[in-house]
Amino acid sequence: MAHLVLLHQLDQGNTPSDNTYIETLFNLDSVDLIEPSTPQVKNTHSLIQFRWGSRVKVKESLTEIQEKSLEH
Repeated sequence: MAHLVLLHQLDQGNTPSDNTYIETLFNLDSVDLIEPSTPQVKNTHSLIQFRWGSRVKVKESLTEIQEKSLEH
């Protein structure tokens, strides 16, 4: 069974003011690595890297992603 979590994927626009978030279901079984986008800052965006090499940025912090993954 897939381990799905609902996260907010960053949809980058042409300028920082154009950035929006898209609710997206992620299958944690296909994730290779999740890391903070700015390790020095707590509660920052996270970068998700999948097994096939693609990467996406999500609004949630590592702690938030972990908490959501444990809800199921």
